[in-house]
Amino acid sequence: MRKPFLPSPMPVRRANLTQLILDQLRSYVLNNGLVEEDRLPPERELASQLNVSRPSLRNALDWLEERGALRRVQGGGTFLQPNFLHVIADAREATQDQDGALREAHEARAALEPLMIRLVCERASQAELESLAEEVGKARFRVDDVAYWRWHDLQFHSRLARLSGNSILARTLEEALTDIFLAWTAHSEPTDYARAQAEHDQIMEALMWRDADLAAARLGEHVQAASQPAGSNGAAAIATA
Repeated sequence: MRKPFLPSPMPVRRANLTQLILDQLRSYVLNNGLVEEDRLPPERELASQLNVSRPSLRNALDWLEERGALRRVQGGGTFLQPNFLHVIADAREATQDQDGALREAHEARAALEPLMIRLVCERASQAELESLAEEVGKARFRVDDVAYWRWHDLQFHSRLARLSGNSILARTLEEALTDIFLAWTAHSEPTDYARAQAEHDQIMEALMWRDADLAAARLGEHVQAASQPAGSNGAAAIATA
């Protein structure tokens, strides 16, 4: 079982404590590989893991529930909904220098992903690759579900980062991927997710062959295709792909 992610102390850059906790929740979800309908830990445990007070956490959870990002079942727990990251994207948009943050995220990604995919070829176990391939296979049947597929897209790239076996590289790359995802989710136009799914399949094929050069080349083509303008507003085609 994966060790719970404990976020490092963050400087309070915003007066809005709820926004700070939303950022921590986002990191918790991504670093633990949670997906839609996964259950969050009990409130007391989650507050302890995030190093925040229960009342402050409850306010953030209430805020997310009001916007349909969480589903609470009395006596049964709190479950993630497909728009969880999208709702946080809306909340962050008003508090970030989006242009500067997005530029830095793209620069970090361009520098780190080629190294990341090569390390995955070298270090990931067969079982880990097969597990990732299974998730990619499931997404093939949901390319028409935009909310699900965008979530899967981010999870695919985030899991690859973790499979590199380098925690510093993974954290840095996941932060960059998330910033790109959040910005593009808010602005991107309809996308050919079937094409993106096919590219994910090709990347997985190269990984299963342990062909680092081919995997890096296919990932590069995938990212380049995703960055092409999708419409008149110049928005990127795919959230993170």
